[in-house]
Amino acid sequence: VDIDNFDEHGADIVFIPSVEEIYPTHGKDAPPIDPGPVAKSLEGIHRPGHFAGVATVVTRLFSIISPDKATFGEKDAQQLRIIQHINKSLKLGVEIIPIPTVREFDGLAVSSRNAYLSPVEREAAPVLFRALTATKLMWHSGERSGDVLRFKLKSVLCGERLARTEYAAIVDVDTFQELDNVVGSARAVLAVNIGRARLIDNLLLG
Repeated sequence: VDIDNFDEHGADIVFIPSVEEIYPTHGKDAPPIDPGPVAKSLEGIHRPGHFAGVATVVTRLFSIISPDKATFGEKDAQQLRIIQHINKSLKLGVEIIPIPTVREFDGLAVSSRNAYLSPVEREAAPVLFRALTATKLMWHSGERSGDVLRFKLKSVLCGERLARTEYAAIVDVDTFQELDNVVGSARAVLAVNIGRARLIDNLLLG
């Protein structure tokens, strides 16, 4: 399916490496790349080791392909920030281009995980976007307290009985550390379980 999509959009080459190409020694002689301090919060807590794997694979891909540019979605904002970090710290020289989150008609972020939602759960899932937009509206009205903005995020999510919140946070756009007060820009981020689907989303405040 992915290859068909690439063809429709005019791609000339698709790189499909084997495991041996990415891990020539099955990882025995290649310690994982340190994803940096951004990986220690939020997704890094709930998915231990995930970002080290991402950093290692992306670094390996960049070293093989030597791309001029690479695109990564803003839906995975913490992952994007980590890739920007390793690209800069390892001097990989790739232009990292953030891609805005693609959304369904009701605001739900497009994701392969949406396929796990039953029809009833799919109706509930837009609560993530409602929580984010309500929080952004509060920020636009002048609210800068991290606690108040977090409470808004969580209160909207609590209004949906099928939603089980893992985290709902207001974080610094660079460090992804929680903010007591928002000075300048911030990012509202959340992870919510609905049925078998674990959904993540975020929205820039600023």
